Amino acid sequence: MTDNAIAAAARAIMRCRIGTTVIAAAFSVCGMAHGAGALPADEDSRPRSLTWCLSTGLEQLGITASCDSVDAHLGSVFSLGAVTGDVCLSRAVDVMSEPFLTNLLDAFGLSAARFPFTEAAWTRAVVRQFFRSRIAGALIETNLAVVRGGWGAPAGLGEWGVATAMDETGQIDGAVRDGAARHKLRPDELIIFSRAASPAPVETARIGAIAALVRVLRNQLRNGEGSRAGAAGVEAFERVCDRAHHVPACPACGDASRICLYAALTQIGRDARSLARYLESMRGDCTVEQRDHLLAAVAELDGLRRGIDRLAEPEAMRTAFASPTAQAAWAEKLRGLRAHFWHAANALAAVAGIPVRDPVVHRPALIRKDAFERRIMRILPLYQDLRDGSMPLLCSAAIALQFMGSDETPEWLKSMGGATMRFLVDTNTFAPVAESDDDAGQGDAIFRAGGYAARRFLCGPGDPQRVRDAMLFIIADAIDLRKPVLMRGLMATNDWGVIVGYERYGRSIICRTPYDTTSAFRVTNGLPREVVVLEPAVALSAAEQLRRTLARAVAFARTNEIDGRLSGLAALTAWHGQCTRLGALEMPPAPAFARNNAALWAGLRDMRRETYAFLDTACARIPIVAIPLSNARNAYVKEVNILGDALADGRVLRLVNGVPTPPTWHLEQWVDQCKALEAVIALEKEALSHIEIALKQLGE
Repeated sequence: MTDNAIAAAARAIMRCRIGTTVIAAAFSVCGMAHGAGALPADEDSRPRSLTWCLSTGLEQLGITASCDSVDAHLGSVFSLGAVTGDVCLSRAVDVMSEPFLTNLLDAFGLSAARFPFTEAAWTRAVVRQFFRSRIAGALIETNLAVVRGGWGAPAGLGEWGVATAMDETGQIDGAVRDGAARHKLRPDELIIFSRAASPAPVETARIGAIAALVRVLRNQLRNGEGSRAGAAGVEAFERVCDRAHHVPACPACGDASRICLYAALTQIGRDARSLARYLESMRGDCTVEQRDHLLAAVAELDGLRRGIDRLAEPEAMRTAFASPTAQAAWAEKLRGLRAHFWHAANALAAVAGIPVRDPVVHRPALIRKDAFERRIMRILPLYQDLRDGSMPLLCSAAIALQFMGSDETPEWLKSMGGATMRFLVDTNTFAPVAESDDDAGQGDAIFRAGGYAARRFLCGPGDPQRVRDAMLFIIADAIDLRKPVLMRGLMATNDWGVIVGYERYGRSIICRTPYDTTSAFRVTNGLPREVVVLEPAVALSAAEQLRRTLARAVAFARTNEIDGRLSGLAALTAWHGQCTRLGALEMPPAPAFARNNAALWAGLRDMRRETYAFLDTACARIPIVAIPLSNARNAYVKEVNILGDALADGRVLRLVNGVPTPPTWHLEQWVDQCKALEAVIALEKEALSHIEIALKQLGE
């Protein structure tokens, strides 16, 4: 839609008196008229921004819906947004995407069209024109258009608002909770509501809303991924209680953290009142038995509200936040209120015909030792006791993944990361490049093979204190959620380790590193340069995992150079050429080359042993490619035999007591070594061709 077309649509709005005049009149009852600021709502009953938009805006469609009923149908009561990571709790109360929009549409007979707008898409003129054209169409058809984000004052960041008018230039005006506002920046999302059908029968809508509320109270919904995942009901409340144990409770607000906690607790108290009012309004249409259950739920919600009001009283919070010990004790008193969620959910479950569940028993002594320590692993072997202990990331990832329920073997994880497929040689010295597991791509491949994705956080020694506080908070937050944290750079070296707990409210971390020599965990006040928190990811099939690994193997073999080091076939060819040149000189080679030559030879032999063992496993897991992978496996077995025989027969140059051995290598044995290398290169190419056939069968 061109700018001229938008202007024409706006003029049509003016001519039809549907836009600035009629729409403003429709909203004037609610104090939303363009140019007339609405009075702010009573703070104790201040609704969420989307709730307010729907409750007031649906009147335009002839639907009367209270904020309490909108919240109940949306499932937004007792739902917090991004309450992990570094997000301030005062923002989290109004940022989650609503999980039960369909339930609200069915209850009120509506349809909705949702349009998200990313930052990258918004840079395109056609996307901005599309946004304005949808607004114009909604105003012409007297539908309800609500927009999240982009509103000017008095709207807050990411707040929802209702589009009420658009002028000839495409400028959009609207209303938000605190008055009239103009849309100025990129929107996050647009939803257009319209009448679609008759609303669902009252009984069906009521049972549907109650069933949704049970899911909210029990946190039986998935809303988002990773640290941005929304939590609801008892889980949201638990996360608030966990926050209260940290010093500071909010890395964004620091010493003012109790303000964030107060905002979240105040919202939970409002939700309790709102839901109680909604349940009270249902009583007249229920059976006697259902009414009794509703009254029981209302009583639990009232108990929750009164408990929160008591603990969130300003003087009580000032006293609690006077010391870390008092703060932790206050947080556990707060946690004791969580049983109200379970009892309220069970009462509502009886109304909706959903099985009743036993509440989680509150045992604070099992949650924290001395109210300031949390540890998720009590026993963990030393790295040097683990197979592949020389690869700290692999060991750390295997430990973390097994703790989180993955059943993949370390051998499979190692192969998925490409460690058994990559052959690197230093360009200048022909020294073997120690297999590094620090590469981000390799680590991510290991995590995905275990069914998880990585969230990485970096903190340098020169970063300000607030960044360091945020890193400590991220670590403690993950441990609170029973997630081990991978770390790098805690010691003088850049090796990986795993964090299994914390002390002193997150100021000290409990970890295992490759340098531990006793079974006791290391406790340190230091801060790693990088941490990785694992989050569930979309599961990859074994075939897809194998396809990715084989593609990496082909890339390693076909790429001549990686990070300034020779790779794959190019490395083998250069190594063969260097041996040929040194043999032709008929002079003893340098001791350094003799040492590197033997290390390369033994390293390639051991790597190819792991390669054919991996291919054996792959043939069993993915039979569709068993034939080409078996052929590749056989080629690698021959290669290992050649490498092993040459080493055992003394034909390979090596360093013994500082002397290149055999002493006649530059006269005789170099020819035998070069012939063995030629056979190895031929077998590498043969195996590679079979792997490429397998890739095609897997759908390269």
